[in-house]
Amino acid sequence: MQRQLAAVRAIERKRQCMSEKSQGGFFNACRDLANQRRRVEAALGAARGGSFARSFENCRTSARQQARQRQPTEATAKGAQAPQQQKSTLKKYGNVVRPGKAMLYCVRLSDGYLFPAPNSQFVSSDAAEAVLRQCQYICEDQAMDVYVLEGSDLETDQMISIRSKTSYKDLPRAFMYRSQENFQKCDWNRYVDRIHELQMTQMMSENMEDVSVPVPESRPESDEDEISTEATASITADRPLIDRPIRIIGTPFLPAQSSAQ
Repeated sequence: MQRQLAAVRAIERKRQCMSEKSQGGFFNACRDLANQRRRVEAALGAARGGSFARSFENCRTSARQQARQRQPTEATAKGAQAPQQQKSTLKKYGNVVRPGKAMLYCVRLSDGYLFPAPNSQFVSSDAAEAVLRQCQYICEDQAMDVYVLEGSDLETDQMISIRSKTSYKDLPRAFMYRSQENFQKCDWNRYVDRIHELQMTQMMSENMEDVSVPVPESRPESDEDEISTEATASITADRPLIDRPIRIIGTPFLPAQSSAQ
């Protein structure tokens, strides 16, 4: 499942599929990839267990309450209850969002640039800071925030900030990146290469655990030294001198002692 999810995301990055490209069109490759990615992420989330169901329902209820609060027809009627509902929303968004329709988005505060966060359908109150650090690493920018979109049928301007609990459309620089001439995307490949490097390191360490490295042993005692001595005795032994006369030719090299004096 993880490999299938990574492959789908790689194709999305190659096609530069954003949330805007996955909307509309009869033959829309980006939309098909987005649907396939959501199905794989939902399957992965279901495999992790159903312990997040109640918290997910709380988060869905909280997001819908905030959407209704912003409707003009209900704003005046619920004006007195807004502070109390906001406190309830803060508590519910601090809980866990179950994998499903809800998605996380990284948002660059400088220009409103947004994109789905890694493992965007898996988040908890403990993982929110980790997701934020991932967004900062991808964009190489500390001015980032994490937003949650309650359902795939909602627009991105209805996202809610996990940290400030405000809507994306209330961000002063929302969608500003669309009109920038020198717009720069965040480097997804840098993040993917880093994850691949960590996975390979972990895989190598796990494989090394199954490797049996032989321990050096001392040399066994044997008669090898005696055998080698016997085998080389004929070579190393001194040969006896040959008993026969020696013929000397020529004058002696050294002069006589009398002439030297």
